Amino acid sequence: MDLDLNFTPATNLIAIRRLALNTGEAADAPAAWLDFPEMRLAKLAQRYERLSVEQYRYQAPGVHYAEILDVSGAGFVTRYPGLWEMETLQ
Repeated sequence: MDLDLNFTPATNLIAIRRLALNTGEAADAPAAWLDFPEMRLAKLAQRYERLSVEQYRYQAPGVHYAEILDVSGAGFVTRYPGLWEMETLQ
């Protein structure tokens, strides 16, 4: 089971790399979810579906979240709709 810290999208990298999905594949990836700032640990159901090299459909029904995540070639989340987006230096 992976660890998911609710204050950073960096922990999605763990599941993305471990699952190593090909485009069109999907898998469940339950996680130990640390809810911050309450500091509660709970099981979080998650599902990843690889849509393309740089996009995943991500679902976490326990927290009512389902969106398309953009990722870098290395698997780091670059856009987490409604929650976070990577800033680029200009």
